[in-house]
Amino acid sequence: MRVLIAPQEFKGSLTAEEAANAIADGLSEAQPGWEVDLLPMADGGPGFIDAMRRAIPCDEHEATVAGPLGAPVTAHYLVARESGDIFIEAAQANGLLLVAPEKRDALRASTHGVGQLLAAAVKHEAPRIIIGVGGSATTDGGAGMAAALGARFRTETGEPLPTGGGSALLELARIDWSPPAWLENTRIVVAT
Repeated sequence: MRVLIAPQEFKGSLTAEEAANAIADGLSEAQPGWEVDLLPMADGGPGFIDAMRRAIPCDEHEATVAGPLGAPVTAHYLVARESGDIFIEAAQANGLLLVAPEKRDALRASTHGVGQLLAAAVKHEAPRIIIGVGGSATTDGGAGMAAALGARFRTETGEPLPTGGGSALLELARIDWSPPAWLENTRIVVAT
């Protein structure tokens, strides 16, 4: 018998790879003669770039960006060697796993670091950027990401919105934004 073990993460307890290994250990103990293949997966959230790294030859890069509550975090992204595509895991910058349970504040958390990660990655001039989303600590709908790329969010009177988090969007009346030039030549794909 040949068995494929392909779990995603068990949020808050095991990464996809740890889950696959635990399942394989149990299966091998129960059925020692069975052949086991491991293929940890991701739904776009935590583990997305790990899954992509296993699937295709990539080079890994890192950038220091703002985490969900503003503290600096080191986030990684991949550049595919053959196609030049870039793979970004948003959870590396805005993930729930970056915030201790007692400090979680979805209305204050921001996707700003995701925009910073995008800005760092575009120096590779990729034809396509695939952003895995999931496992977010944020509720700002990508406003922080857009702000990091130059968007300005304004109230009815034209005042800038306070930065950080979805709660500020209650006062949103207008967005001023001229998309960066690199967006004209780069296709953005969201993986979820």
